[in-house]
Amino acid sequence: MERLVRLYAGLSGFGISLAMMVRARLGVGPWDVLHQGIARQLGVQIGWVVIAMSAVVLLAWIPLRQRPGLGTISNLVLVGLVTNGVLDVLPAPADLWVKILLLASGIALNAVATALYIGAGLGPGPRDGIMTGLAARGHSIRVVRTCIEVSVVAVGYPLGGTVGPGTLAYALLIGPLVHLLIPRLAMTQRRPTPMTEKKLLLGVNVSTSAAPGADPVADARNAEDLGFDFVSASDHPGSDRPSYEAWTLLAWIAAATSRVRVLPRVLGVPFRAPALVAKAAESLDRLSGGRLLLGLGAGGDDSEFRALGLPVRTPAEKVRGLEDAVRIVQGLWSEPSLTHHGTIYRTEEARLEPKPAHRIPIWLGTFGERALEVTGRVADGWIPSRGYVPDEALPAMRARVVAAAEQAGRDPAELTCALNTQVTVDDRDGRQADPFTGPPAKIADSVRRYAELGFTAFNFIPSGADPAGQVDRLAAEVLPALRP
Repeated sequence: MERLVRLYAGLSGFGISLAMMVRARLGVGPWDVLHQGIARQLGVQIGWVVIAMSAVVLLAWIPLRQRPGLGTISNLVLVGLVTNGVLDVLPAPADLWVKILLLASGIALNAVATALYIGAGLGPGPRDGIMTGLAARGHSIRVVRTCIEVSVVAVGYPLGGTVGPGTLAYALLIGPLVHLLIPRLAMTQRRPTPMTEKKLLLGVNVSTSAAPGADPVADARNAEDLGFDFVSASDHPGSDRPSYEAWTLLAWIAAATSRVRVLPRVLGVPFRAPALVAKAAESLDRLSGGRLLLGLGAGGDDSEFRALGLPVRTPAEKVRGLEDAVRIVQGLWSEPSLTHHGTIYRTEEARLEPKPAHRIPIWLGTFGERALEVTGRVADGWIPSRGYVPDEALPAMRARVVAAAEQAGRDPAELTCALNTQVTVDDRDGRQADPFTGPPAKIADSVRRYAELGFTAFNFIPSGADPAGQVDRLAAEVLPALRP
């Protein structure tokens, strides 16, 4: 019941906020520039256009294999109706100061409303679903979002949509405001485990570069000496840049270290037979003294598969293959003999000995709704990457993973939610909108905020001209602030 209350309060507030920004006449959000322009051309209220455009956008979910939830359908209908109702009773102010106040209040209410309906976890809005669907295909959510919003403004403005300082203010403020509000409006029921109750795992990326001068093994030894809990390496065997194969590199790193854990981030399932991954993982975990975190993903870059002569599968096939892979790996680790007739991968009376000495955690890097449900059903952890989805969408995505775990009879508290993020420690950039760019104190505070959302592991990818210096600063100035 609480989810429904939050959903409909959020959607109603969203419609009210849109009406407030329209009446302010200082510019509306990018999508509403298009809605307003079409409404003026057709001579109808903007709410009817919002409903119609939501339905049109929803059709684009079909090729992306996205499934609408209750929140999606409710968003389609309710926001436009509420907007029209408020516009019928809300007059347009004449004084500039009243317009500014109305605009600012509308943006603030929009942020609160967005945090409420996203936090309900009952399905994204039609426009957000387009972005998460494209993210599941390997596209950068920031690039997709920017292209879409620039396009709708470019079409809507000539049609009569209002572009002004309000448009810019909305574009710049809404993301940071929603990110700030989501943890403060989090549901009290089944709250994520607070960071004080579950130890944070803090890891760092190791470059797979094999270029002259690169030494990822030495970088991993340094990370261990500096106190990081794990090191990670990405998996792109089809790259045209000089690089090491991830699995081989991590084995070499494990042999050269004694404490730090190793994480492939993440192994593309289509590159390797799942049964062989199960055997290799058991061997690496045993030889390293139980230090493997097994990261798996459905595979996003089709050009790599094509170049290496591997099958190029549809997004739905990749998700089914990912679930097959996890079930095969876990089955071989636990059953004397495994016969698995999956839709993508199969085994026939396969045997694996010895069995792992302990449970090897499997973390999945997933984004789409079906893949998130697979994560909740079968995996030990979830590791999304910032930049592929909006920050404000992460709580709803995590809620879907948790709900799938509960439906499968699993305890969600046993799942590890790990965040993969670029980070730049820079004392000069404290005002940057990105929560992981700025002074050490800002970055530590950002980790705490995400921990309150349920993320208890963080993989840092140092960015900038001096990655080694970034790692040193993270260890010296950020890690101590996050550990008792």
